[in-house]
Amino acid sequence: MAYQLSIRSASAVVAPPVAIHWLAAIVNLARPRQHVSLARLTLDQVAFCLLSALPASLFFLVAMVRFQALLGLLGRGAPTQDPVGQLWFWLLVGQDALPTAFTGLVAGLFVIRRRPLRGRHNRRGDLAAIAGSLIVMALVTAPRTANAIPVLVLSEFMMALGMGVTVVALLSLGRCFGVMPRARGLVRRGLYRYVRHPMYLGEFIAFGGMLLAAITPYCLAVFVAFVGLQLYRIHREELTLAAAFPEYFVYRATTRRLLPGLY
Repeated sequence: MAYQLSIRSASAVVAPPVAIHWLAAIVNLARPRQHVSLARLTLDQVAFCLLSALPASLFFLVAMVRFQALLGLLGRGAPTQDPVGQLWFWLLVGQDALPTAFTGLVAGLFVIRRRPLRGRHNRRGDLAAIAGSLIVMALVTAPRTANAIPVLVLSEFMMALGMGVTVVALLSLGRCFGVMPRARGLVRRGLYRYVRHPMYLGEFIAFGGMLLAAITPYCLAVFVAFVGLQLYRIHREELTLAAAFPEYFVYRATTRRLLPGLY
């Protein structure tokens, strides 16, 4: 009980400053990179800047909720006399810990990401990136429909594997991460040595695992739309990188898009 109370006390102290810092960063990032005063911004510019910050804001909120759930789960502890219960407990810990790391990294890297290089921005590509980031919330919040243990185990394994890949890919990207298709640097380290878009590969695996546990016609349609949006996002990102970095053509010719040796 004392452990649980200390967790709640720590969360109550840490959460408000983090939230305030995040909101301040969003306001600062909403300002265009050109030296234009806020008073001269058009309504369209302001609306689109706020819209572009929406995915990262939601990921921040999800990270906070997941973190609270993870702390509560660890506070309860694993069953001591039930090996199956202990296995299931650690699966649940992984189910909360990996998404917490992923959403927290997205939220944090969004704040400290590099300024993009100059270049033309494609509004259609930007909207696809925002939509692709938001639509998965329908899968994350979908109620579970599967009850068969093998299906649930496979679902948990896919989510853990996919989230693990996305976390490692995000760490490889570092400050070159961004929601919109922008050229912030050509990353060829980490998982990017093997495929050009490991983060999207991880997302496809993880959200495919979520779909297994909540497979309905609605969730299937959401997943298909998500894959389509992300593939278009990949296309726009590759055009942006090719325009900014001449060496990208060599990288593209020698590195597969999503699956090593296949695609």
